[in-house]
Amino acid sequence: MNKDNVTPIDQPLSPQVVDTARSLYSPPGGDSYWQSLELKVMAGIQGMAPKQWWQVLGTWSQKGIMAAAAAIIIIAALLFQANRKQSEIAYVEAIIDFDNGAEFVIPEGVLNSGIQSDYQDPGIRAATFRDVISR
Repeated sequence: MNKDNVTPIDQPLSPQVVDTARSLYSPPGGDSYWQSLELKVMAGIQGMAPKQWWQVLGTWSQKGIMAAAAAIIIIAALLFQANRKQSEIAYVEAIIDFDNGAEFVIPEGVLNSGIQSDYQDPGIRAATFRDVISR
């Protein structure tokens, strides 16, 4: 650290530093700046009338509706995700039971009508396997 630029705390600042700080922190238009600022603030305060509690809540309604809609969308997405996870767990449990020799039952609604499953026709599974291996 350069000791030439350090002023001890118990000594007064040099006049050059004081003048520079005053010029940096002085109001932009002199003393008239503070008077005009006071007039602007007081005019803003006088224009505000006290409101009843229901008038204040009325201004919040649009934001409240938007927050409620966002919450509903998030909750719906989380419920959909949870339902999907439960379906995956049920599917995996069914596969594990099938591997242990239990009878495999496809839950209702899993397969669409007209779509052939590998479990309904093992030949399709073998054909798919051959197709994947041959590539």
